Formats: sequence, structure tokens, C-alpha cells
Amino acid sequence: MLLPIGMLPKLHTDPNSTTPLYRQIYEQLSSAILAGKLARGERLPATRELAGSIGLNRTTIAAAYELLEADGLIRSHVGKGTFVTGPETTRPKQTGPGKPRDWNALFARRNRDRTPISYVSRPSDQGPARDIVKSGDSLWVPDTAPFDVENDLENMREIGVPSRDFHSPTNAAQISFSASRPSQELFPLEEFRATVREVIDSPEAAQILQLGPASGYGPLRRFIINEARESGTARDDDDVLITSGVQQAFDLIQRVLASHGETVVIEDPVYPGLRNAFQRGGARVIGALMGDPMENSGVDFPALERLLEKETPRLMVLTPNFQNPTGTTIPAATRKDILALARKAGTILIENDLYGELRYKGDDIPSIKRMDESGDTILLGSFSKIAFPGLRVGWVIGPRHFIARLTEAKEASDLHSDQLSQAVLLRFAESGRLEAHRKKMIETGAARLEACLEGCAENLPEGSEYTRPEGGMNVWVRLPEPLDAAELAARALRENISFLPGRYFAVSRAHPHSLRLSFIGLEPEQIQRGLSVLGTIIESELSREKQAREARRDDPSPALV
Repeated sequence: MLLPIGMLPKLHTDPNSTTPLYRQIYEQLSSAILAGKLARGERLPATRELAGSIGLNRTTIAAAYELLEADGLIRSHVGKGTFVTGPETTRPKQTGPGKPRDWNALFARRNRDRTPISYVSRPSDQGPARDIVKSGDSLWVPDTAPFDVENDLENMREIGVPSRDFHSPTNAAQISFSASRPSQELFPLEEFRATVREVIDSPEAAQILQLGPASGYGPLRRFIINEARESGTARDDDDVLITSGVQQAFDLIQRVLASHGETVVIEDPVYPGLRNAFQRGGARVIGALMGDPMENSGVDFPALERLLEKETPRLMVLTPNFQNPTGTTIPAATRKDILALARKAGTILIENDLYGELRYKGDDIPSIKRMDESGDTILLGSFSKIAFPGLRVGWVIGPRHFIARLTEAKEASDLHSDQLSQAVLLRFAESGRLEAHRKKMIETGAARLEACLEGCAENLPEGSEYTRPEGGMNVWVRLPEPLDAAELAARALRENISFLPGRYFAVSRAHPHSLRLSFIGLEPEQIQRGLSVLGTIIESELSREKQAREARRDDPSPALV
């Protein structure tokens, strides 16, 4: 049953408290649920309704609901509402013969004890940060959000949402802008089959199928480091470690360099898997806000400069080419400035270059690693975006002593490498098939990016802004206020269209009006059709918001609490 607002425990907030408003609401509702004042199965008011009744921003209520859901106390269902789910009073509190352990209770406090992500606000001339907390507060950003974007396991795993927070796929969207990964229809399967046969038929096959070193398949390591040295990216004292994708590289770097609460600077918005790897390891994560995404210049350098003057970060992780989710690229001059800034601050720079091979137009920009005369920059790369993501082969290039330590950390949990996948990819590259496939990816990617930009121009309402990348897989859209991208995602899903709301990529701001469109996995016709439907949904929501504002203006009486 729907719980009327008047039936809720009276919620008190103190704007002068050092505790953020969203956390004050969370703590009061959590206490009420644990005390049995809110019964299992009761439906909570919608975030907009509750926010209006107590005079708070709806995003504040949404953040409180996210914490409650992460604690297992409530559950949101798309199109149905938010319901109280815990605690179960009949669950045994102690283990023993025939008595199951209360796993919910065991993990219930995990979010209350989580290290907060430090909030870094924009300069005052760019306006206050209004989304969740006031400027200067600390903000814990959950590693999940309750909105089940598409009931699509692969898409949710891809951005780092733990499996406990999504369900089995039922009605996957027909047109999905959610997945930032290559289209499997473009996989050169015949060439791949031929490559596998060549590897299996080779004299080295038996050795390849043996246990391999944690550092990776030797011939592939030599291929990667030699290619990097020939391009001027790697130096003689650099080495390479093969990883199970770049996500494992993030985890290893966190364990080696940021496992004791060290400060780590990352972009905001950012790929959630990157954020989660450092946050879960106990690092103090700071979001460096991007410059205006519509200017395609990457991280806001003046703000980053002020940040590094104030803080002493151990690490700074940047994606300079076609960043996920914004698609922006850091210009060459700014890369040099960032290098100088990092050296001055004594900060280790991690360059995450997943998308650099996917430039559809414009000139290539040298990597930060290549520009770094000191050789200290650590470079991450992967075959996932240009070949077969399911093979999970990435790498780290850095100073030899660092790579040795990283390899030791890898041995602790991944003692042996999958040599077969690595040998197949090496043969695929050496045969010229990888480059041929990359050229096809460039051709199709350019057409799909063009279709996405044209679709945005034709279908998004006035006041919308979107990035115009020259490569990569994603376009970042900022909708006019007060549109909420998460609410629009739920409506779009009913029309078989999916995308990821901006809050999934949040570090220091919720980005409630933004969304990511991943175009690379769709045909141009699908992109145009999907954006046409999305444009209609957005226009409808704008009209509804306008009517609601007019109704509130005509009836200014306060809501009862």
C-alpha cells in the first residue's frame, strides 16, 4: 500500500548541521524502518512528492533513498515505486545448526562506514553546486543507484554496478544506448577462427596451454613494449604487465599505490568502474570536475591546478582521449601543463588510454606518457575496444620497478595468466588482421557518430547541450532543467529505448540533468530512430513540467507534513 506522507515519521532537517541533508533524511528513515515504524511492503512516497512536502531538492531525497536501498532497507522497481523491504523480524539473529546466517544484517552497515568522497566545487563564478550537497560538504556517492536501467546484466556490469543490484534480464531494450562496447556484429569471426587454428596448430600450442606467468604471455609482452618503444611512448627502463582488462589494472594500482587512505584524483563524471576500484580500496577519492563538456577540452585545468595546490594527491587518473562518459579529449598543450602540474605536486599520473585508437577524424595527439620526459607516467591500454572485449586482455606500461611491484600484487590473486587468449590476440595483431579490423571499426564508428550527432541536433529540445567528439564510443548530453535523466530513462525503457543517466558516473556531483549515449553498438538507422523516440519523450516531459509549474503558481498553498 502507498504510505501517505502524513503517515511518515516527522522528518526534521538542520541546514546548519555538518551532516549533509540527504544523510539526515537517510538516518531518520533508516531508524524508522529498523524500529518497525515503517512496515515491510509499504510503498514510500515518490522522491518528488516527499521533497516538495518538506521543502528540499528532489535529488536530496533520491540520494537518501539510494543509501537506504544499498542497505537493503528499501527496493525501487521501475514503474511501480519504492517499497520497504527490511528488516525481516523473523530472521534468526544467530547462526547454528539449521539456522542460516543473517547476511543482510552482516552487510547492513557497509555504507554507513564508507570513506566519504571529498567534494570539490567549481569556482564561485560558475555557480554553487546544488545537486546533492552544499559546497564544502563531503559526499558519499554510492557505487550503485536503485534505477534498474535496462534489466541488462552485461550493461550494468560494464559500468561497475555490482551484481547484487540488478536482476535477470527480461525485456531488454530494442535500441540500447547503454553499452559502451564494440558491436558484436562487426566481429571478424572467420578471421578469428583462422587465427585460433593457427595458434592451436603451432609448435608452441602445448606450452601455450600450460600455466603461464602472472606477468603475461612473454611474446605478447615483447610485442606491446616494442611497439610502444618504436612510437616513442615507452623508454628502455619501462616494462609491461598484461592484465585481465583495464579494470584489473585499476585494482592492482589501487592496492600498490593507494591502499592506506591516500588521496586519488579522478575526473568527474567518470567511468564508474574506475571510481569504484579506488573507493572500495579505501582511497580518499576526489573528483576533478571536467571543463565545459561542450568545449571538448577534457578536465577543467584551472580548477585542477587549484585542487593540486590545496591537496597532495598520491595519484591522478585521467582518460585523455574520448573520455568515458563525456567523449572529450584533452588538447596537447593542456597535456603538457598537466604533466608540469603533476611533477610540481609530486603526484603520480595514470593515463587511461582505452579509446585513442578510435579516432574518426582530426589529428592524433601524442599520449601523455610519450610527452613525459621523466618517464614516470603510467600508461594503461587494452584490446577490448578495438578487438574482442570478451578475451579480457589489457596492459600496464611503466617504470620497471613499478611493474615488478604490480606483478607481485597480481600474483596474490591471479597467479597464472590465460596464455591462450593472449597468444590468439598476438597472432591476430601480427597477421595484420587486427589493423584491418580497426580500420573497419573506424569507418563504421565515424558513420555512427555522425548519425548520433545529427539525431541530437534534430530531436533534442531547445536548451539541450551535447558533446561533439572526434572518436570514441560516447556522446554526453545535458538536458535543460528541471529534467531528470533517471526519470526519463524509466519512461524511455517503456518505449524500448535505454541509456545511462548521468548519476551513474558521478563523483562529486549527481549530474541529474545529464545522460550518456553510447552509439557504437547501433546501426545509424537505429540511432536515428532511437533519438527520435527519445526526443518525443523529452518534449512530453518538458510539457508536463511546465503544466506542473503553472499549477503550483495557481495554488501556492504549502503541502501538509
